[in-house]
Amino acid sequence: MVVVYKPEFVAHDGTAPIFSVDAAPDGSRFATAGGDQKVKVWALAPVLEREIEADENAPKCLATLSDHFGPVNCVRFSRNGRYLASGSTDTSVLVYALREGPGKAAFGSADAPNVENWTIAARYRGHGSDVIDIAWSPDDSMLASCSLDNLVIIWDCRTGNPVATLRGHTSFVKGVAWDPIGKFLATQSDDKTCIIWRTDDWTQVAKVEEPYQASMGATFSMRLCWSPDGKAVTTCNSYKKPSHTASVLERGSWGSNFDFVGHKGPVVAVRFSPVLFHDEKRDKVHTVIACGSQDCKLTIWTTNRPKPVCIVRKCFSQSVVDLCWTPDGYTLLACSTDGTLCTFKFDPAEIGEKLDDTAAEAFLSETYGDIKRNRAPMLEDPTLLGFAAAAPGELDDVSKGVKTTPPPPKRIQPAPIRSNNGVAQNGVATISAQRETVSNDGRRRIVPVAATGPSDATNGLKRRIEPTAMNGGNGVQSAFEAPSAPAPKRVALQPTQVQQVPPTTPSMPQRSQIPTTALPAPPPLPVAPAPEADEGSEERAPLLLEAKNHHERSYVELVCSQAGKMKWTDRIDMKATHLSGNKNFCAVALEDGSLQLYTPCGRRYMPSLLLPDRAAFLVSGKDDSSLLIVTRDYTLLVWNVAVGKETCTLKADCSALVRSSSRSGVALATVRLSKSGAPIFTFTNGYAYVYHSDLQTWARVADQSFMRSEFTSRLRQPGSSGFGEMQALQIAAARAAAHVGPAALLQTSGLTARRETGRHLEILVAGAAMLQSADEFKSWLAAYVRHLATECGDDPRTTFVGAESQLREVCTEFLGPLSASTSVDTWASEILGIKKRTLLREVIIPTIAANGSAQRLIAEVVTLLEAAEQREKDATKI
Repeated sequence: MVVVYKPEFVAHDGTAPIFSVDAAPDGSRFATAGGDQKVKVWALAPVLEREIEADENAPKCLATLSDHFGPVNCVRFSRNGRYLASGSTDTSVLVYALREGPGKAAFGSADAPNVENWTIAARYRGHGSDVIDIAWSPDDSMLASCSLDNLVIIWDCRTGNPVATLRGHTSFVKGVAWDPIGKFLATQSDDKTCIIWRTDDWTQVAKVEEPYQASMGATFSMRLCWSPDGKAVTTCNSYKKPSHTASVLERGSWGSNFDFVGHKGPVVAVRFSPVLFHDEKRDKVHTVIACGSQDCKLTIWTTNRPKPVCIVRKCFSQSVVDLCWTPDGYTLLACSTDGTLCTFKFDPAEIGEKLDDTAAEAFLSETYGDIKRNRAPMLEDPTLLGFAAAAPGELDDVSKGVKTTPPPPKRIQPAPIRSNNGVAQNGVATISAQRETVSNDGRRRIVPVAATGPSDATNGLKRRIEPTAMNGGNGVQSAFEAPSAPAPKRVALQPTQVQQVPPTTPSMPQRSQIPTTALPAPPPLPVAPAPEADEGSEERAPLLLEAKNHHERSYVELVCSQAGKMKWTDRIDMKATHLSGNKNFCAVALEDGSLQLYTPCGRRYMPSLLLPDRAAFLVSGKDDSSLLIVTRDYTLLVWNVAVGKETCTLKADCSALVRSSSRSGVALATVRLSKSGAPIFTFTNGYAYVYHSDLQTWARVADQSFMRSEFTSRLRQPGSSGFGEMQALQIAAARAAAHVGPAALLQTSGLTARRETGRHLEILVAGAAMLQSADEFKSWLAAYVRHLATECGDDPRTTFVGAESQLREVCTEFLGPLSASTSVDTWASEILGIKKRTLLREVIIPTIAANGSAQRLIAEVVTLLEAAEQREKDATKI
């Protein structure tokens, strides 16, 4: 039986997604990478054993590492467990080392002091965009990283320099995996190819295309994985009607003859159990693999069975983006962009008995030769082992102590041959610079000289400027002050960075990256599972708008595609800085401060529009034709860009709001439109402001003023199962101020906390009304009335002198005029489309009556309400 457990304590700040997970080889800890820009190291035992989890003295979070300046996309332990590597949207790869002694919390951090002392051992800078995946070589001597800049960089972990830069892909590279034998490296990209690279000279062995041509784009990652026996590599995001699959490429032929099938969304992560298994008869060795998909499901397979061992359907609410196994091979850890992690513990009866280390080593030696001691040359294909055994060995003149060096073999470069299965078998490229080494047994090895990477001054310290990017000092660099155009934060599962053409020379300065926006692309929201692929699924697939800036010539190429098929293209003689849009339109902000609008079919339905300054934020409405623009001179614009109905619905100056926050060291984090179309600005301290168009000013609807409120720590709405805009803003503010909450609670009395709860509820009711969130308004209104009714009671611990008068005032507000002679011009009979008297009868009166502390008030209000409703009926008859 599979034991499934989701530990609640494993989480990143707020509702941040968990993008990656990996377990240490010794089985003592695991690490997660999150959208909160942090890497967290956790003890594994509390996750696997409930008794240890319940032990308050047992540490759970061993370390929190906050050295990245953007969301962390991938985390991987080295094979020896001493190092931990992480890749981030800040374009860097960090390598941490575990040092002796206790850890400590980062300066100014709200996180608890670290139990373990993880310190930065190396920083690898060379990518021009987000680092999506990383992989250690089998001997930990090299580290491979892949990025949205279309490159794969191989780093020498001894020197910190790049060994090679692989440029075979033509689009975002989102997966990299090292052959466990160490002979090959596999990479997978958005260009719908998987490339197999030879690690001794970094040339292409094969380029596989066929399994991926019908696949959908816009996946967060393609974390492919080699089987532990090295016989195959399982890839992601392939499609064979009628389902999305994970194609298996067999070693040597590199053909796809087998697929793991059954998912309704693209498979974005696969991971083999690190050990080999055998069945009860012990006659055949098999492996175990897990597949995670954007359909929020997991499948676990053994390679000796035609059907999956387990299908996990309802564990996650968003995409499964990474997987890992514990070293014993029986426990799977899976993480999702919904911010949760889950464990799955299997029995040997379900997936097989584990081969012991001796048997596993014997199996690999029988297949590939003596790998451990390197007594025989590494073979690319196990079928060549018989030929290698029959070949004459090299002779060493041991008696004279002289090593004979044979002449270098000639390599004949074959012409590329394309096989029927879509695999391009390539010849070996000429290497311009080489160095020669001679091993102890006389073998001569030609090693390519590492290409000179970008200088640290121009590339290493440069990172993509985002609206929330923190500078290295004591301040915050805002989008308005950044020297290059910023990009909005990435929507989970749909990377927003744009392909960047690499410079022709290392000295050419990097340019900021711009977003690739999958349409519709509102601010970060829960991502719905991809629709099942069938006849007509292409029409339901999301649009993908990509922009590629060219360095040498100042222009941008725009490509709009759907379900992998190109819909339209365009070229503009100016580099782009921002993209946004939805099903109704597309918008492209350009470097010269202009804006170009497109119809969904790619027509430029208006000339280029000149903005007051270059765009700092560009956000489209979710389903309508609204477009929000914030420029670098602090101008806020909201346009209706519907064809034939183009209007400016709002123009305002936000300089006072942004500058006052920046003086306090707080940066503008996100800008978006509410569901009702009101601009919402959120800052890095959790504060949120909504623009009040009637008053032409900003209203602060979320802050840290109510840390003693009973509702600050609640993560769900009272009386509702929904999760609305006001609630989300409150959660963000409460999480941002979590470090001051407990201290504030200890310094106040219960009476003060009760009154603060009332003040908090007043803001929640008013904020929900301003955001036009009717469901939230009703929920918070009921909570506020319940709170006032409690304060009207006889309990001295909760009684407040002015509570009854406030409760009467609320009832009067919703009751309206008490006589026909009273003017009704100043009273609005509805709020958010709901009649106030209906709310009084259905929400306010029942809530007060249930409390039982204001019976006389209830009787009076009911009498007046009935009289008012009767007068209303009589008036309609006249």
